[in-house]
Amino acid sequence: MKAVFDDHDLYFTKNRPVAFAQIHSFNSSNSLPIYYAYTNIPFLPDVHIDDDLGFVPHFLAFTYDWDMLNQCLDSFYESKVGWQNVVLVDNSPGKLAVKRRDWLARKYGHMIIAILPTSSLLSFSHLQNLFLDIAQQSKCDFYSWSHMDIMLLPLSEDWAIAKENINKTVGAKSSDAHPHTVYTKMLNSIRQANRTENNWSVIFYHYDLVIAVRTSAYISNGPFDIYIPQYTADCDYYRRLKLSGYVSINQHIVHIFHMPKVLKNELVEELKTCAWKRAKEILHISADDGRDINRTQWRRNNMRIADREAEPLLYTAGLTYYQKKWNTRNCGLKNNEPNWNLDPIIT
Repeated sequence: MKAVFDDHDLYFTKNRPVAFAQIHSFNSSNSLPIYYAYTNIPFLPDVHIDDDLGFVPHFLAFTYDWDMLNQCLDSFYESKVGWQNVVLVDNSPGKLAVKRRDWLARKYGHMIIAILPTSSLLSFSHLQNLFLDIAQQSKCDFYSWSHMDIMLLPLSEDWAIAKENINKTVGAKSSDAHPHTVYTKMLNSIRQANRTENNWSVIFYHYDLVIAVRTSAYISNGPFDIYIPQYTADCDYYRRLKLSGYVSINQHIVHIFHMPKVLKNELVEELKTCAWKRAKEILHISADDGRDINRTQWRRNNMRIADREAEPLLYTAGLTYYQKKWNTRNCGLKNNEPNWNLDPIIT
């Protein structure tokens, strides 16, 4: 399959910058032009447009550890999950995904519909705000995102059926997509939320290791607080959603494993052919290995020296700010009220 992003960088068409082409068209106007960078992203033609939900992209941010990224993507496909519409946000210091886009297109072109490089190294909060910007400018009512240090395994009742039908599902229209793939089940969970809960904002599939987002709720709630760049930024945002009257929903549509490291090759090969029970055992044991180590050590191992030195300082500063905001350093904010008016953040 030929990938659109093989020929030119994503922001160029016909050797002419998209930004210049759009701004040039405003020459006849007396008003200053406004250019929204993510309005016309050249997604691959395999993009899945749902019959009633429209375009629901899945954002996956890649910052550190190429092998961990590939393990996650392999899990999305090799485990017969049947995911679609993956927008890979390349936040890596050397833009490794952009450099290896041909390889990604050959291996994951059925899932990845675009690679979007960031202009600089973004924090977790900045990435979340970027996802919302893209969804808003692309007129997506819903989107999903996930961590990249995870592996997925379909529920036992979906395993055999999804395994047989995965090739039929990839690239299929919503009317043809098999109902037992995890991607289809995620879309169905959004439909169910629309029917049963007017004020829903997010659907947690294993907290926010995998999550679906209602774009209008995030727009109303405002951006993630950039002064909490990484840890506890999620706690802050979900508490703000609740204070704004929004409801979060928990759904179990797939087994999600938070991985502390890349699996050994022999386990990777076994996962491709083993039975469901053995696959779950392998992933469960491997995920549990992270209880005795720093779960984010894999990130630190792949950081530049400057990043490794700066991250603890940024984390400490963000946590100090979080404590001033909520009177606690803990994530649980069940009854906490903020110490100042949040309206300026929203507006």
